[in-house]
Amino acid sequence: MEPNVELTESLFRESRTIREDYFALLSHIDSLNLVLRGQQMLHATVYMLDVGKVQDVGIQHINLAPDVVTGRQAFERGLLHYSDHHLVDEQAGVMAKRLPGVIQLRVDDQQEICDRVNIINQRKDSLMQLVRDVSPDKDVQFEVMKQAIPMGIRKAIGRHIHVIPKDELKRLSFSFSNRVSMSKKASRDEWLKKLDNSEKYARSQLDSTAWSEQIDIERKALSTLPPSALLRQERPIRKTPIANVYFHRRRKTTFVAHSPILVLDDNVELGGFRMYQGDSSGKRSAKKEPVVPRLHLYWVNQ
Repeated sequence: MEPNVELTESLFRESRTIREDYFALLSHIDSLNLVLRGQQMLHATVYMLDVGKVQDVGIQHINLAPDVVTGRQAFERGLLHYSDHHLVDEQAGVMAKRLPGVIQLRVDDQQEICDRVNIINQRKDSLMQLVRDVSPDKDVQFEVMKQAIPMGIRKAIGRHIHVIPKDELKRLSFSFSNRVSMSKKASRDEWLKKLDNSEKYARSQLDSTAWSEQIDIERKALSTLPPSALLRQERPIRKTPIANVYFHRRRKTTFVAHSPILVLDDNVELGGFRMYQGDSSGKRSAKKEPVVPRLHLYWVNQ
């Protein structure tokens, strides 16, 4: 269920500012695409993945088999994807559309392209900060975003475009991640305070009695630990396409391959993408039991 939050006049003003900044962002992306269409395309490949539907949320086993598109069609699909931030029919809001791939170009002025991408990414960061500044309450942020950009996916809007200049990249390939998201370590008492806040600011659609009972169980589990206990969340993340990036003069790195990567070089080894079949998220810790299973909260200095 979506939260039910009344927007004040000031929040409506905030939503108008967010909408204006969003349209300014789109204009920068359109300008980048115009410049990219004027360059010499050497290679383009994108991997089409199914859009995550509402019924896919929470399933344990998945089958990810990308459809490969190459050439000019891949190039145009990639450019379109940079500004494709909206939900389609039956799409789950937590599953932004993903289009891993690579667009390889021989360019006249790579600095212009890198500068344009940097400006776009900075504007994305500023827009996401503007949403966070609206309110610390995520329900309020959600409602303001919905008012500002109907059917817009906040995660998709905020994702950076990746560009790699000439002579930096050695090899690029794709795979599916096996990641776990880890929070910062915090003391037992800090996590107890977080539980108190969760109980205090329960969402309207929750059964308040059942929610309080659940929080009380979790509070007792934390209270059995010594005050010096440090805990953190180790939350398995849904399988995600990642780019495996090998540089000439830097260590290998990886990043989420949500959009085609711009490669401004004609001397790069490009790898493919294998299908994946198995667990829908990264591996949970097999060595220890969570103190609070709902939060994936583990004691880390025991």
